[in-house]
Amino acid sequence: MKKIITFLIFMFISSSIYAQRTNHEVGLFFGAKYIEVVDQVKPSLGLNYEYKFSNSKPMLGVGMISDITLNDNIELNGSLALYIHPTNSLRLFIAPGVYYVNYGIAPNDPTITYVELQKEWGSQIRLLMQVGAQYDFKINMFYLSPFVKFEKIEDNFRFFLGVGASYKI
Repeated sequence: MKKIITFLIFMFISSSIYAQRTNHEVGLFFGAKYIEVVDQVKPSLGLNYEYKFSNSKPMLGVGMISDITLNDNIELNGSLALYIHPTNSLRLFIAPGVYYVNYGIAPNDPTITYVELQKEWGSQIRLLMQVGAQYDFKINMFYLSPFVKFEKIEDNFRFFLGVGASYKI
């Protein structure tokens, strides 16, 4: 039993040391998104990934951000991100991407034309631009990061306020 506990402690410490020397970071986030078009606040959660180029000043990184908004219709975002770290804890990002929403299943009515089906019931894919900032608080091996994100989908504006948790792998 002592050998197993010693081995687990050794593995935990080794992974902690290794994790602090890598340039990959994976995180989960959740928060509230204000949607201007419907003037409502909806819950949202997502996933982000970053690879940091450690030899650049200020530190730069590339990665992706994706989230899902729990609206009447499920909305998905996916973006490629450019991260800028002016300090070790502050992270700024810009992320162009796509937005997808499916408005549900159309009625099985042969009198409805395809154009009407697409307009009223079809899914939509639109271009999306996200910009934001977050501040990382280190807690043991994890980072707790409150953040703000602004989204522009064609003529629609969205504001996202949330918190993320990330881990270097």
